Amino acid sequence: MKYGIKEIQAGQLHDGIELLQENSLPASDLATRKPYLIGYSIEDVLTAVCGLEIYGDAGLLRPLVVRKDNGSQGPGKILHDTIKEYSKNKHTKALYLLATSAEKYFEKLGWQKTGRDEVPDALKISA
Repeated sequence: MKYGIKEIQAGQLHDGIELLQENSLPASDLATRKPYLIGYSIEDVLTAVCGLEIYGDAGLLRPLVVRKDNGSQGPGKILHDTIKEYSKNKHTKALYLLATSAEKYFEKLGWQKTGRDEVPDALKISA
């Protein structure tokens, strides 16, 4: 089976946006905000997407989504870990996630709840 991770370029956003929308996740601002986006493909079919926006020394994890029929194969964790490593390489001091679903999943990955008053102002403006 052929699989891989690659950066999603501006001209390739359509597939990523479609996958997010299929899962009722926000995607309408991706073209204007231009976050760093990566995708995980199996047999040249995009099966997962994750992104990162950087605001000063803080990073905002963009929606992490995995096509429902590929969830148990691990692409979500692989993309999550890849984005975290990319964030470190960009010298972010903290990484934040605005999640409305999959709370238990992110807790398993080590995320903790933070009050809005503890989030950097730049992230509050972005939300």
